[in-house]
Amino acid sequence: MPLVDRATHILALLDSHDIGQRPIVFVTHSLGGLLVKQMLRHARDFGDPKWVTLAKKTKGIVFLSTPHSGSNIANWTTYLSKILRSTVTIDELKAHDSRLRELNIWYRNNALQLGIKMQVYCEKQTVAGILVVDETSADPGIQGVILVPMDDSHITICKPESKQSLIYVRVKRFIQECFAKNEGDQQNPQ
Repeated sequence: MPLVDRATHILALLDSHDIGQRPIVFVTHSLGGLLVKQMLRHARDFGDPKWVTLAKKTKGIVFLSTPHSGSNIANWTTYLSKILRSTVTIDELKAHDSRLRELNIWYRNNALQLGIKMQVYCEKQTVAGILVVDETSADPGIQGVILVPMDDSHITICKPESKQSLIYVRVKRFIQECFAKNEGDQQNPQ
């Protein structure tokens, strides 16, 4: 399913379970980060009141090796298409894809306006000799958002070894801060 269709599908799924009525933080890995950005865009553009509320209730996003500008590994499927079948999802993940570039520009121009806090991490270890998402693509290009390199691969970055792992500790604290800020806002309405 193309990213734009999948985003609409997930918004409808979240809505059907009343998710998004309370504050929410998304912890995303790879394509999941792109999906959340597209969901937020649809929520704003389509104007469905429940979806608009979900966008407003999104307090934070953690991006774990999200290919904001695509991945070179997806380009390889063009050359290997006789052996491996390409899917619409893989096609959309190609490095420098115009649709991903346009989505990232939209997100950069709207994320701060939406009041969304972010943490961004990138992998530094390869999988079978391949760096799936490089530092350049993992960086959403938002002022004040620091890309944190991790000594992990694309597969292990979203699987902390323990509760003492750097990524676990930082993401847990980030989520707590996102919700603490929201609680303070409710106690002191402006």
